[in-house]
Amino acid sequence: MQAMLKSALKRVLPAAVWNQARLWQYKRTISRFPERNVRHSYNGFTFDVWISDPTAESWEDLDIPPLEEIAFLGKRRLKPGARVFDIGAHQCVIAMILAKTVSPGGGGGGSSRLRPILITREWANVTAFPTGSTI
Repeated sequence: MQAMLKSALKRVLPAAVWNQARLWQYKRTISRFPERNVRHSYNGFTFDVWISDPTAESWEDLDIPPLEEIAFLGKRRLKPGARVFDIGAHQCVIAMILAKTVSPGGGGGGSSRLRPILITREWANVTAFPTGSTI
């Protein structure tokens, strides 16, 4: 029933009104989301990650087994001492995996449109850049 109503409204409302309604719903969902800190294993590393929205919950509130992409890159240039950057980092989990992979001597960064991510001293080799930053 809800899907039918949504489909009907999308057909009859002007695009600008429909987009404003979607934005309102998104902001409402985010404002009611129970933010929390979780600890999981990501690609063999244990990280604390701030879950701030439903997308982060579905992507990062779980253990992530070793990633084929990281293994592939590790056979090439992803070595200790390298510099890495994750564009569109969301919660910076991949940036943290990459930073751990290039330690010691290397470093990483992540760019996300979300609020700045707090990096502790443990993450001295990771920098979170808000979208729009000059790097």
